[in-house]
Amino acid sequence: MIYEREDIERPVKKVEKFTKAQFVDGNEDTEWYYNPIRLNHGVWSEPHTDAFSDHVRLSYTTPIKLNGILVGALAVDLFFDNYKKVVDETQIYENGYAFLVNSNMEYLVNRKTGDTGIVADVLGADVDFITKESGVQHCTMDGKKAVVSHYTLDNGTIVGAVASDNDIFYASNKAVLISIFITLTMTILMSIMAMLIGRRISRPILRVTELINKTAALDLVFDERYREIENYKDETGIIARAVIELRQ
Repeated sequence: MIYEREDIERPVKKVEKFTKAQFVDGNEDTEWYYNPIRLNHGVWSEPHTDAFSDHVRLSYTTPIKLNGILVGALAVDLFFDNYKKVVDETQIYENGYAFLVNSNMEYLVNRKTGDTGIVADVLGADVDFITKESGVQHCTMDGKKAVVSHYTLDNGTIVGAVASDNDIFYASNKAVLISIFITLTMTILMSIMAMLIGRRISRPILRVTELINKTAALDLVFDERYREIENYKDETGIIARAVIELRQ
């Protein structure tokens, strides 16, 4: 018995797809039935279409046993279009994207290549999704350094995501540039402040020194400019007032 719908919007109904005569081991049309029986566990199919629908589907088939005796197989079809949409709409940083490949490293879903091509031609020949079930590797994307991660699903399909180094490190690089800018700005401001403070401290000292030198040369002519340093409240003012009193 087969119950299915032509697409996600339509109701489930009973359909006749196979005849009993077709269920022969070795028949390509019924391999979905015999594969899980031979392996004795559930099996996922590749994305495919059939004569009853144009929608791409994924099938999961598992043998059914009663007291250790095979009584049949249960097959469930899932609409692949929904998963493809999710993968296509996944955005990784600014220019990165997600994809699906099969066990032959051939793209099943890749918006950049139109769901065709092989991984080696797009991300480089060194990329390997087969040796390890999951992992992160370095690769190239559009001629630029990039990082690609992958994970192997139960059906053998590999889901991956790739992003360029520039996108990945953009935030940290931006933070570094901001830190450098702030540091340079603070350095310049501190230098200006130090220069202004230095001038404020050195100016009265230079005036007092000038006044002492004039006094040493017995130049006792009154100069209005020195009234400024006489009013200072710090040690410079004390010295200035003593020199002026001496001159008087």
